Formats: sequence, C-alpha cells, structure tokens
Amino acid sequence: MGKRDARYKLNGEIEMDDAFFEIVDIPLKDELGNIVRSDAKRGRGSYKQMKVLVMVESTPTVQSNPHKKKRAMGYTKMVVMDELNNIGINYEVSKSVSNEAHIISDGWRGYSKLREVVSSHTPMVVPAKDAMKKLPWVHTVISNAKRQMLGVHHSIGKSYLQNYLNEFCYKLNRRNFNSDLFDRMIVAGVNDTWY
Repeated sequence: MGKRDARYKLNGEIEMDDAFFEIVDIPLKDELGNIVRSDAKRGRGSYKQMKVLVMVESTPTVQSNPHKKKRAMGYTKMVVMDELNNIGINYEVSKSVSNEAHIISDGWRGYSKLREVVSSHTPMVVPAKDAMKKLPWVHTVISNAKRQMLGVHHSIGKSYLQNYLNEFCYKLNRRNFNSDLFDRMIVAGVNDTWY
C-alpha cells in the first residue's frame, strides 16, 4: 500500500501539520536489568510519541451550509519521521509533493524553508481553538487515524506505525473509487512485490 501511494505526488493546495502518535512503551533497561526510563514526558519530545508529518490536498469550495468545511479534501500522505526539522521535512515534502504546490501550515519552525522545495508556503499562527477552521482536513485526518489506531489496533509498536499509516492512507485515498478495494490491493501487491 505504501509503495503504491509513493508513486503519486500531491498537487495544488496542501494542508500540512505534524502529529504525535502514541506507541507501545517498552521500558529501557540497563545491563543489570534495572529499568532506566520509567516516567514518561507528555507531548513533543516524549519517547512514547512518534512524530508524523501529515499532508492533505485541500481545495477551497463554496458551501451554503455554515457547518460544513469550506475546503474539499483530496489525497493524503502520512510519514513517520525521526526529527521534525527543516532538513527532514524538506526531504519528505520533495518526495511527496509536486514542486508547483502551495503549502498551508502552522508556524512551526521546521516549516521555515519549505519555499526551497515548493512554489509557495503560507505559514500562519493557528491557536488550538481555531485549528479546525484554518487547517480543517489535516486535523480531521489526524484525528481519524488516531481513532482507528486506538479503536482497531489498541497499541502499535514503533517499527509498525508506518505500515498502519500506509494502510489508513491507502483506504482514505481510494474512498471514492467504484471498484472493490480488496481487488485493487491484490493488483497493487502483485505489481509492487513481484517484478
């Protein structure tokens, strides 16, 4: 699923944000078997959280219903990253996004050099209460992915998180296709596994 989605690049306007997914905590032990790391820090910088870069195509639309989002969602990509710095982010964006794209993001300093790999970048200060208004689809995708991880898988190991995100994105990107998802996955597996 990940190999199939890696063939395509996101185009147009892209909402981008980072997310933190909780992984199974395996206590770190020293050579005597004593637990070295027992208390967990929360949020950014926690060893129990994996950093994920989330990119979603998002096109402005006109909505008569004030309760609906004012943007239409396209395709999405999610990438597990070791560090959310500008070097790593620019590398992943250059692989996943067309260089003619326009990126909309929050003001995180890791996004400061995105103009090197895309045509334009609009960083904005996004207060927590306005996150769903300014970047609606990227936050919807993040919350739905977290809900699936919690509801279906309950806990995920560090080495498997990218696989689960690939599955989530594969299904989400094909939500409007008329063909059977299982058949498409079999064809993708045959084409991308056996050369």
